[in-house]
Amino acid sequence: MEKIRGQGATEYLMIFAGVLLIAMTAVVVLGFFPAFAGDAAITTSNTYWRNEARPFAILEHSAFASNGTFYVKVENSGVEKMTVTDILLGCNAEAKPTEEIAPGENKIIPIESENKATAGDLYECDVTIAYLTKNQLPMTEYGDEKLVGRYV
Repeated sequence: MEKIRGQGATEYLMIFAGVLLIAMTAVVVLGFFPAFAGDAAITTSNTYWRNEARPFAILEHSAFASNGTFYVKVENSGVEKMTVTDILLGCNAEAKPTEEIAPGENKIIPIESENKATAGDLYECDVTIAYLTKNQLPMTEYGDEKLVGRYV
């Protein structure tokens, strides 16, 4: 009786080819259907801004296509009262509120923009939040992720 050699390597290559085929299919689907890619970007953005951004988190956000106005619900996730003095979105939108926000408190801040869009269009904005600490020390938070959503 003859011994069969190389069977393990063949099985490994077949499994590797199957995994590679599945990965390539996923890339193609996301490439051909930008809505899926947009939804993935929205999920990633929301996860970052709700759970990782410090000292201010953005719990909710929306933008109106008719006038380009953004609304962000900002939460102070720090340990002291701070005053938001400027919110700059890389989508040509800026607000200069003077909102004192206590730890754990959140406020909705409107941000004016000159952008006009169609409902359903995707927006992706860099976010910079300038604020004063309780000792009036000016600080700035730069978002590691863009704020991503769809105009309503």
